[in-house]
Amino acid sequence: ETVQTEEAEQMLSRAALSTEPREFLETVVAPIMIEIGDRWKLGELRMVHEHACSTVMRGLLFSLMRLYPANDATRRVVVGTPAKEDHELGALMVAMLAAMHGWSVLYLGPDLPAEEIAYAVTDTKAELLMLSVTNLTPKASQREIAAIEDLIPKRVRILVGGRAATLPPESRAQIQQDLALAEAELSR
Repeated sequence: ETVQTEEAEQMLSRAALSTEPREFLETVVAPIMIEIGDRWKLGELRMVHEHACSTVMRGLLFSLMRLYPANDATRRVVVGTPAKEDHELGALMVAMLAAMHGWSVLYLGPDLPAEEIAYAVTDTKAELLMLSVTNLTPKASQREIAAIEDLIPKRVRILVGGRAATLPPESRAQIQQDLALAEAELSR
């Protein structure tokens, strides 16, 4: 399998422009990333293919995010992944949806300690924190989310998505596995 990123970028850009944003994420981006991940695990693709695909997707999602300037600066959301979570595409997808719905988005990227995420939330006076957890163990997910919850104001809503999202007991965060539900929250 040769790595052909330019062709992939063009095909994805055409798909993005001809599809509703959430539909594009659900029917194009997510299935491609799952397929690439599965094929890499099976040894059908090399690590370089998986990395190249992630890079193409990241670039595309960033450029789509920039198409939606924040028209309502009063609604602020911080988006990222907790410490040791290096998969950021889920976070980028919800960041794009938030931008599309007029939120002012601070996108932090992957793998940030609780103190840094909490600082960003407090510093921006965000009302919403969206986290993506794909690869952490349940224990690590619970530990990181608990640490973040302890450090941010109670008024801040916390939504956690991703296949490994696990909340600590008595958490005030909510798990939201579905982009449609995330979008419903963002469009309230």
